[in-house]
Amino acid sequence: MDRRDFLTMVRTTVEHYRLVERGDLVVVGLSGGADSCALLISLLRLREDYGIGLHVAHLNHGLRGADADGDADFCEALANRLDLPYSGGVEDVGRLTRHRGVSLEEAARETRYRFLDSVRRQQNAQRLAVGHTADDLAETFFLNLFRGSGLDGLVALRPKRDGYLVRPLLDCTHAEAERFCTDCGVAWREDATNRDQRFQRNRVRRQLLPLIREQLCPDVVPKIGRLSHLLRDDRDDLEHRAGQLLTQATRNAGPAGLELDAHALLAASPAVARRALRAAVATVKGSRHNISLAHIERCLALLRDPRGSREVPLPGVRCLLESDRRLLISSESSPELTDAGPARFRQPLQIPGRTEIPPLGIVLEAEHFSADGTPAWGDCCECVLLDADAVGPALWVRVPRPGDRFRPLGMSGTKKLSDLFIDAKVPRRSRRLVPVIENGKNLVWVVGHRLDDRAKITPQTRRVLQLSLRPLAGR
Repeated sequence: MDRRDFLTMVRTTVEHYRLVERGDLVVVGLSGGADSCALLISLLRLREDYGIGLHVAHLNHGLRGADADGDADFCEALANRLDLPYSGGVEDVGRLTRHRGVSLEEAARETRYRFLDSVRRQQNAQRLAVGHTADDLAETFFLNLFRGSGLDGLVALRPKRDGYLVRPLLDCTHAEAERFCTDCGVAWREDATNRDQRFQRNRVRRQLLPLIREQLCPDVVPKIGRLSHLLRDDRDDLEHRAGQLLTQATRNAGPAGLELDAHALLAASPAVARRALRAAVATVKGSRHNISLAHIERCLALLRDPRGSREVPLPGVRCLLESDRRLLISSESSPELTDAGPARFRQPLQIPGRTEIPPLGIVLEAEHFSADGTPAWGDCCECVLLDADAVGPALWVRVPRPGDRFRPLGMSGTKKLSDLFIDAKVPRRSRRLVPVIENGKNLVWVVGHRLDDRAKITPQTRRVLQLSLRPLAGR
């Protein structure tokens, strides 16, 4: 493979997955190894074609003394030779390993990505490019397979992640990256730790994969790459269906967490239900860290249990199944709500616009229409149409307070909000999860239950306000 073939492969990956857009500033993570050098040179060669800017970043992990200092000097010199801006950093990864009790590999990876992302944010860059190749994908596949990972672990390395992290070399092998650097006259650094057999990845790289190539399958790396592409499509489809299920199953999103319809979850396939539950737990917890398949299976077993109220504790969250088959997922760190607590929470809505409301774990979107316009229902969890002039220009979201009253749609008089909850058989502990919308004078919408009659659409309505609620992912 010559330089043009390598660039063609990189170009194909970039364009197929839309890794960059014209005008993007791309921070390139440069370690000094062949893969990251090939990444930098290939993006430099394609820079004018895509209209992108480049910024080089390197982190010295503080682990290899003079060798690490040499890597940093090499990366800065290469950036200067290519006339590219450069950011360097130094971290004591060994201290983090001792402090947090994690492996050296995990600590180094976490520190490196944190540094690179900080450079991206400081430079207002739209993309962060790293030099993972097809070999890294194959190694990660086997490592996660041996750990007992599910589908997500087998496709852990994706061409694009979180909207900004991109891997343009994921369809190229390490050997191809080395040949490209050689053809371009670019030297690279060798990291001695890559030969250290104490690290599992190195044993997969230097023992397992060569054995498979020699004894079983010479083209094991590209075959795993093709398998990963297929599995990624399957995973993405399941994620999409799980997101739809979570939206459909969410009855309330409030200060203490999420309230889900157990019947809706059980009606779905186990594969989709597992993912919806995992996404719900991650939303409340703030991440998927320490949430295993065994934990999600315990949640599913709880849903299938025909007995009354039961609770399952998970790392950082609690899952409680109410007798009316509502599943409450709440954070262990969330303070218990008192009468004084909700009274202090009141957040204005952006109208029109999108308002994230972290204390309630929800997103509210507001959009105006003319009375004869067509609303966009989308995949919202709860949507309602209001008379924009009747409710006024400003709205706030909060949770129920003692003494709240409103005029339910179709009624001429007012009713206590607590009576509405009793009539609707809303469990007492769930009532504090119900968001309510008010305009400063009265309640406008009790989300998930009733609209106030004064906010309804009438023949005299000239402007319509659509409010759409969704769970706030990754809270």
